[in-house]
Amino acid sequence: MNPTLLEGQIEGGVHMGLGLALTEAFVTEGGVPVTDTLKSQGIIPASSMPPVEVIIVEEALPAGPYGAKGAGRPSSCPTPAAVAGALHAFDGVHR
Repeated sequence: MNPTLLEGQIEGGVHMGLGLALTEAFVTEGGVPVTDTLKSQGIIPASSMPPVEVIIVEEALPAGPYGAKGAGRPSSCPTPAAVAGALHAFDGVHR
């Protein structure tokens, strides 16, 4: 396993989750995309990403092939919920 590639997968998943929670929008009007470029969809540029601390847990998953487990998608799933929870803690508004 390459730890640098693993860290990149996790950071990419966090990037996806932050975009989903904060900035990205795919807008259509009458079934026709209005946001038809990546820039207009609000994808966060790499230069605007906050620092991400990656902690690798090296424990085999018995159900995975040779003990393997996922890295990219699992890091994108909790991120939008964490952002929503942080915003609620800040202003008390559920979104």
